[in-house]
Amino acid sequence: MLGIGIFLMPGLVASHVGSLTGFFAVWLFGGAVALAGGSVYAALGSLFPRAGGDYVFLRESFGPSISFSASLLLFFGVFVGSIATTAVPLFEFQFAEIASHSGLNISAEPIFSHLAWSPSWRSLGAISLIGALTIINAVGTTLSSRVQVLLTVVPFAFLFLGALYAVFSGDLWSAPVSPAHLTRSDSMAGYVKAASAVYFAYSGWNAVAYVGGEIQDPKRNIPFSLIVGTLVITLLYLLMCAGFVSVLGIEGLRTTSEAGTAVSAALFGDGSRMLMAALIATALIGSLNGCVLAGARVAAAAAADGLAPRWLAKFDPKLGTPVRALVVQFFAASILVLSGRFEDLVALTSLAMMLLGSLSVIGLFRLLRRPEQARTGLVLIGFPWLPIAYLAASLIVVVISLYQAATDAEAGLAQRLLPMLGLLLFAGAWGGHALLERLRARAA
Repeated sequence: MLGIGIFLMPGLVASHVGSLTGFFAVWLFGGAVALAGGSVYAALGSLFPRAGGDYVFLRESFGPSISFSASLLLFFGVFVGSIATTAVPLFEFQFAEIASHSGLNISAEPIFSHLAWSPSWRSLGAISLIGALTIINAVGTTLSSRVQVLLTVVPFAFLFLGALYAVFSGDLWSAPVSPAHLTRSDSMAGYVKAASAVYFAYSGWNAVAYVGGEIQDPKRNIPFSLIVGTLVITLLYLLMCAGFVSVLGIEGLRTTSEAGTAVSAALFGDGSRMLMAALIATALIGSLNGCVLAGARVAAAAAADGLAPRWLAKFDPKLGTPVRALVVQFFAASILVLSGRFEDLVALTSLAMMLLGSLSVIGLFRLLRRPEQARTGLVLIGFPWLPIAYLAASLIVVVISLYQAATDAEAGLAQRLLPMLGLLLFAGAWGGHALLERLRARAA
């Protein structure tokens, strides 16, 4: 969860809401939605502690057609896209900042300028980082888990202390606000856009469900990780946002593209930018490692059920990891990095995750209606109100976001279709697979 979103999204959220109270309400709303979703995945993860997450849950509750569509959307739209969209900003912002203080230059220009197309040093650096994390995850889940803990605990501790310092160094409720911002009014459209950005910032709350088959005592540890992890990160995000506003003001935050280094520079001068960039880079590498860890399990789980080439499902007998799926994921993410179209997938990610999460909620209710699904040993937290709250919040944001995209008179056709592409991919894969199944049944 502790990824690029908490540094990039506060400015975007501030630009869409008209008050300081509204700003914090949206961040609290995002944490509440993630917590409500965690209650659903706690139940499904304890019931089906296998690799694959949403894919497994939807296969058990809806059958192969929807689960096939979910696996495509998860792997290519969410995980591969998230890997690329996390790795590239690392080299565009954090690593470029660190390198510049060392007298180096990670250029965004093509390496071979005389060719019609050439990769840049930044894109090659992003691919190398993805490759290194792929190797770590291929070596074993224990090693990748230890790396994940290290890359999470270290930046978490420093960010927590830094946020506390920022809050007490500034004046949260007397933070500078421009007259123009005071006259802005809140609107439903603004809150929906802000909520979508916050949802992206909280993404990753359900990642533990994708490695359920490799977790000891899953009935205890999956719910514990989902609920406690979400609560802790929500509190950290609220504290960090309070620190951002205390130092920069809500108006200053609106004009900041990356809040972490801006706050550090304001408090300690430009000399602190490199240290903050290194700290943020550590957190982002941890987020990237989580995507690499979970994404390959989705492909392996789908392949094990015959919805993808069977050779992708094989786990290495010595390492115990889906090496082949990890390699395919690496090449897919590398192509996306080199294509330069990773920004497009950022707009798709939030809606794709909301769609899959909503289907998982509906799937839980379907499963509980079956007589063979006894509730003995099933972890149900806040049932049914938390799952209903998650479903309602997600569907409202999805519907309004699609309506806004379709009716945006200032956007071009490509921009209008962009948020819908993930849903269209899902619908097309679902319809195509269902038709193929019917044709196979008739032929038999």
